[in-house]
Amino acid sequence: IRISCFVMMLPGSLIDLGLLHELAHTVYMSHSEAFHIKLNSMLPQHNERELNKELYNYHITKPK
Repeated sequence: IRISCFVMMLPGSLIDLGLLHELAHTVYMSHSEAFHIKLNSMLPQHNERELNKELYNYHITKPK
């Protein structure tokens, strides 16, 4: 699993989303319905759709 160091700039709930997303790929390689069910089962107190909406508010880029 490769994770960008820029992920550290995100809030904890979004870091969890990224890590759990990658872990779910160890069971389901595609973004199938089963994958999303598995991912949501691992997310405490949140659901993937809500967290993805929040994630799109962040624009993490390399510093110039």
